[in-house]
Amino acid sequence: MQLSGGHDRKAIHFGIIMAIDLRSGLQLRPFGLDLFAARAVFNVTMAMIYRGVLAFAVVNFAALLVITYAPAISMILLGPGCQRCKWGRAERPSPKGQPI
Repeated sequence: MQLSGGHDRKAIHFGIIMAIDLRSGLQLRPFGLDLFAARAVFNVTMAMIYRGVLAFAVVNFAALLVITYAPAISMILLGPGCQRCKWGRAERPSPKGQPI
């Protein structure tokens, strides 16, 4: 099942969004595996860890919103000459046996 819609550029953008979303999931409740690991390593209370993580969670959520609704920002590193994602050029068929 293809979740990203079939275009290479959309697949790369979808992967970036999923990576940032996964980071949020590891950082926040209810799972927050990073929180429990930090509690075990630093031997502090969970409330202290939650206070420390809150600022990072807000920045992570803001970054997720910006990247989701302004895909050009996250795709800028690919540039107009990207060979894999048809960025900035008309789609044309590739010769047989050669990837685009």
